[in-house]
Formats: sequence, structure tokens, C-alpha cells
Amino acid sequence: SREDGSEKFLFQSLDGHKLETVLIPGAERNTLCVSSQIGCAMACTFCRTADMGFVRDLSSGEIVEQFLLVKRITGKHISHVVFMGMGEPFNNYRQVIKAAVILNHEKGPNIAARRITLSTCGIVPRIMELAHEPHQFKLAVSLNASTDEKRSVLMPVNKAYPLKALLAAVKYYTDTTNKLVTFEYVLIRDVNDANEDARQLKEKLSFIPCKLNIIPYNETGGRFRKPDDARVASFISGLGETHFPVTLRKSGGQDIGAACGQLYAQEQNV
Repeated sequence: SREDGSEKFLFQSLDGHKLETVLIPGAERNTLCVSSQIGCAMACTFCRTADMGFVRDLSSGEIVEQFLLVKRITGKHISHVVFMGMGEPFNNYRQVIKAAVILNHEKGPNIAARRITLSTCGIVPRIMELAHEPHQFKLAVSLNASTDEKRSVLMPVNKAYPLKALLAAVKYYTDTTNKLVTFEYVLIRDVNDANEDARQLKEKLSFIPCKLNIIPYNETGGRFRKPDDARVASFISGLGETHFPVTLRKSGGQDIGAACGQLYAQEQNV
């Protein structure tokens, strides 16, 4: 990426399927965003990976191999790993945990557990299970709406695990582990970016020890649009005083289709 130095890698599995991995540079960290599945079955309406449908789970070896190959290709030190690439990590839970344990192992890459983040669109039973894993991996939850009505349209998983059940599971996780959870909220113009959305979001998260990342939508050529800077600022000010830190995240690699929600396993001529 000419914008921010993000690098997108397209790999082909031994059985001929393509998957993507993204290296995101920072001032004091290099974060690798790994895929946990080829395609995805979650059908989130704002995510390009959903257009692929679901092909198959990745093995723990294929997940770890993304790390090893990117490290070999770039020669860069990778300090953080986030399971936020293609796929729903908690629908491939055992292989994802196994891969995270290998990445954390002192005789392997030796990445501190607190620098490995597992992300989910809200698979409630696996959030409960993660609360009892011996390793202290971080949890991120893709939220994106503050009402069931809106979230079910954006994320069909909400019909199986609505907000009340999801937030109760997250509270169970934070109570059990004494760890903060990170909520991701993709801000989409005229869909979930009103001040009323902000007010409801603050109310929903009021009882959970958390951090909130606001991510302006990355356009993929579909029907949704990115909010302008004034709308983003208005949404954040609409949250008012919160007990949780709020961070505006500018998703990296937008110009090369490597940003959040843009992964589609396609080749690009550069």
C-alpha cells in the first residue's frame, strides 16, 4: 500500500484454494492479520469475503504457515497477530486455538498471548469457552449495531445469537478472565452512524469492561458507503462521556483491497 505500507499476501493452499493475509506496519509494532477459513459462512452484508461463500476451514498448520511465510518473505519482525482475516475464527475454534498456542509457544514464534487477538462476529458458546482457556489471548467482538433490528440485517448471525445473549456472554468472559474485551464498530453512512445509534451503543456497553474501536466503512463497490469525517466526528461526540476508551481506527491497506472487510482472495496487478 502506498498509503500506509500495508502489504497483502495471496497464498494458494495445496488443494488449490486462495486465501489472504495482511501485514500492517506501525510505529512500534508490526501486526499480522491472518485468515482462519477459506471464505466465510457468516454472510455479513458489508464484508467482501462473504461474497466468496464458505469453502473450508484452515488447519492450525495452515494458519501458522501464514505467519512463517510472511516473516520469510519480508524479513520483518512480527510483534502482534490478529485473527481478523478471512473466515469466522470461532467456527474453526479448535484449530484457531491450536494455532494461537503454537504462535505463543516459547519454542515457536514466542508471541506473548496478550499480543494475539481472536475476533468473532458473536458465536456465543465459543466466547464462553474462551473464558476458560489457560492462555490469556485477547478477545475482539465485531458489533456494528446497537439494536437487534439493525444488527440482524448487517450480520445474520445475530438471529442465532442476539445482542442480549452476546453481551451476556461477553460479560461472562470479562468477569471470568478479568480482561477487557474490544468491540469493533464499523461505521456505515446512513445505516448505523446516527447520534441515536451512538446513544444506544453507549447504553448497551455500560456494564462491560471494554474498549471500543470505531472503523469507518471501507467501500468494496457494494451498496454501502463510507461516512464523511464530519459524520464520524459527530458519532464519536454523540457517545459523550464513556467509561470505556474510544479509538478511531483508520483501517490500513484500503488502496490495495487489504482493509477490514475487503479480503476476497483475488490477484492484483501492481
